[in-house]
Amino acid sequence: MQTNFSQLLKVLPRLEPAYYGLLDLYQSVSNPSDYSPASSGKMLLWRNAYKNMSVTIAIVDDDEAILDSVKMLLEGVGWPTRIYATGEALLEDLKTYTPTCVILDPHLPGISGAVIAGALKPNIPFIVLTARPKSVVTNAVENAGSLVTMIKPVSSEALLEHVLDAVAGGSEDIE
Repeated sequence: MQTNFSQLLKVLPRLEPAYYGLLDLYQSVSNPSDYSPASSGKMLLWRNAYKNMSVTIAIVDDDEAILDSVKMLLEGVGWPTRIYATGEALLEDLKTYTPTCVILDPHLPGISGAVIAGALKPNIPFIVLTARPKSVVTNAVENAGSLVTMIKPVSSEALLEHVLDAVAGGSEDIE
């Protein structure tokens, strides 16, 4: 999927209300050789970090706007995604598919995020994306081994940094 700037402008405000660096982000993804402010260095790292890797990011959230926003953000930098509105859908797909990383809202209808986190293979890193960081369910998911808990709304740059860290196995210094 080729994402254009107008699509990003329509969708990203749902994920990040103050998207001041969006133009820089888009330009550095689209034309890295034509654009070189200091902030584009991270984008080039994000864009090149997966070049020789088979990467797929699973996004699990019952909020369609979040699913669409995160999907467009990640696919905008070249990472393929699979989206799931329920935990059951992800668990069914895990029988034949292993994502590189999972972005998980712990508060889902049906199977909770804690059950999903417990069902993930130990080598599948996951990031918690929640609007309720102090809930019992969020706590349980964090204790199951999440890399980080991010509170909605989240900045696109911070989310990309954490996904890159997950994809790179937590060993890359991206700052």
